[in-house]
Amino acid sequence: MRNKLMGLRKDANLSQNQLARKLDVTVNTVGNWEKGLSLPSLENAHNMAKIFGVTTDDIFLALNTMNVVKN
Repeated sequence: MRNKLMGLRKDANLSQNQLARKLDVTVNTVGNWEKGLSLPSLENAHNMAKIFGVTTDDIFLALNTMNVVKN
């Protein structure tokens, strides 16, 4: 089962590399967001919302945050 952020990206017909280029981040960064290892900045979440045609809330709800380590 793919995660929701990956689903939004794939529904937009974008590879991780293409999304990374649009957001000026690395492919690893996009992969880490999709794996729930890190969270995007508010600016990147806002830009993804515009790219995917959804709200910023939808982006944060799509993130798999179960793996994000909180200190």
